[in-house]
Amino acid sequence: MVNSSLPPPSLLLVLLFIFSNALNLPSAAMDCHSSDRAALLKIKGELGNPPELSSWMPATNCCAWDAAAAAAAVICSPDAGRVYLVALFQLHVDVAAPIPPAYGELPMLQTIQLDTLPGLYGPIPASFAKLAHLEQLDISGTQVSGPVPGFLTKTNLSALTITNSKLTGPIPGSLSRLSSLRYLDLSGNMLSGSIPPGLLHGSSRFLILSSNRLTGEVPAGYADGDMDTLDLSHNQLAGDPSFLFGATKPFRKIDLSWNRLAFDMTGVRVV
Repeated sequence: MVNSSLPPPSLLLVLLFIFSNALNLPSAAMDCHSSDRAALLKIKGELGNPPELSSWMPATNCCAWDAAAAAAAVICSPDAGRVYLVALFQLHVDVAAPIPPAYGELPMLQTIQLDTLPGLYGPIPASFAKLAHLEQLDISGTQVSGPVPGFLTKTNLSALTITNSKLTGPIPGSLSRLSSLRYLDLSGNMLSGSIPPGLLHGSSRFLILSSNRLTGEVPAGYADGDMDTLDLSHNQLAGDPSFLFGATKPFRKIDLSWNRLAFDMTGVRVV
């Protein structure tokens, strides 16, 4: 069952941010914290000083930095000038570069977005474990590789999106310890192994793991509670997931296509 009216995952993450932060725009008079400015300049350097970040200059207010062709956004808290959002889009990175470890030097950071940066490669840096306030991590259209790191449990993630990249290995069951996590999209990678149970919490939960190499059965727990979207298509899942269907199930979208599933719908209540 597919509901075509649902927004794409990247748009949904943006909407989540807009609803939670729309009125928290910084005062232009508030200068950014000096250590945050230094960290952002390190990020710029670690990315090879892309031309879209030409306004990122020393001795200027990083809360007021703009970017060419809207390729970047920096947002600060209005009361303390601390950077809490850094978003980078389609930068012209001339040489391959890893995700800048300097992100870990922004202690109040809540949102990181790295979208369509095909030169970005390597694993998620261990410095992300220092981001205790991080709520939303969105990495899409990169060469980011390696495992989904277990140290992300040291953050406060409610939305984790790493899509169309080169992640490998299993999905760590430790992500279930992220008590606020309700949106997880790891589609378009090379993840393997089984789907851990209990990864999501709260209401309106989204689990999108399509186009990987996942095996095993769909955990029964994903039929319970307030699940909005379950997309496990294009994997190697087996078993009978008919327990996901029925008149009392709250799903708006279920996509299990292109797996090795077998259905026995005789016990499914439809009215």
